[in-house]
Amino acid sequence: MFFNTKEPYDIAKKITKGSDLHHDLVSHVYLIMRDKVGIESKRNYFAMCCWIEWTKPNSSFNRKYKPFYTTEIIEELIEDIEHEETPNKYKKFLREYIAKEGKTNEDWFKKQIAKFTLIGMTQTEIQERYGIDQRYVSKTLEEFRKDVRNSYTKHCNSKDIDNL
Repeated sequence: MFFNTKEPYDIAKKITKGSDLHHDLVSHVYLIMRDKVGIESKRNYFAMCCWIEWTKPNSSFNRKYKPFYTTEIIEELIEDIEHEETPNKYKKFLREYIAKEGKTNEDWFKKQIAKFTLIGMTQTEIQERYGIDQRYVSKTLEEFRKDVRNSYTKHCNSKDIDNL
């Protein structure tokens, strides 16, 4: 009956310091605990599992819900453009667009998937490494492309207006 109360959510919220992912963490740990037999204190075991899944970088929760991202990817992308004598305007726009911080978690996620693709990861590799379904990766990349096209069009239109 522990999972039929608000307590697991309160514990997860404390462990995650109020992250929006605390609901997902409860569900994730519930699935881990569902098949366990002989747990003396579900509350203590739950708290321990939550802490491990939230804090360990290679935990199944983190691989699925919080894919790793390092600034090395941005540095690698930006380095390419710095070595070009006359960088392509679109390529330059794309690098700047990716380097900007997203306004929402969805924007951040789209950019991360795009960065992984730009450094040469396939959709299969992204699925295997981060546990994100290939169909979702494909859909996310298509949304990212639309966002970039729309932003680039707005950017070009604003440059044209400035030149009038």
